[in-house]
Amino acid sequence: MKTQNLATAFWSLALAAALATPALAQDSASRARVDASSTPTSMAPATTPTADTTSTAVGPAAISPASAASTGAILPAPDRTSSAGGTISGSLDVSHAVATIEGVDSTNRDKLLNEIAGREGAVHQQVSSLKNKSSDVKPDVRDAINSAWNDYQKAKVRLDQSIEASRSRTGANWENFRAELAADYAFYASAVAGLEVALPN
Repeated sequence: MKTQNLATAFWSLALAAALATPALAQDSASRARVDASSTPTSMAPATTPTADTTSTAVGPAAISPASAASTGAILPAPDRTSSAGGTISGSLDVSHAVATIEGVDSTNRDKLLNEIAGREGAVHQQVSSLKNKSSDVKPDVRDAINSAWNDYQKAKVRLDQSIEASRSRTGANWENFRAELAADYAFYASAVAGLEVALPN
């Protein structure tokens, strides 16, 4: 069941990456803040964890994305009824979030950034807890976890930098930068998915 959920999560991430492709074509000056070593290199562990336990989801209670408007949130709430909805990476709901981020106007910028930071904080708390519990694993699994953790940390720094850079953007500057923020959100979600695969839970 876990493998199927993660496969669905990876498919969603691939879709989000396709949606965010225009941002990746931006000039090198706008991407200079991220060094070449920040690209995840280990999205899968050396061995596949055999435990099949239920992941604890983060965020709001089980509601569909359509109900985001009624809660006053900008980002759609993750769909807890989907096969990937119960995963940590699924809680980022990247396929819906990327499209939403790219369409938010500057009047809602700060609210959006706070929601992104809130999701990132909840995810970080969960993956940190799982990593702390995984100290008693075989060396090859530990190596895979450490590699995935390094990729995750780089993606987190990249998203944090985008959030900070976004706070000073207004008008056309914000509209031009939204795609980059969305791409960094998708990049972060991809690293979370890779770490989730590596971590036994």
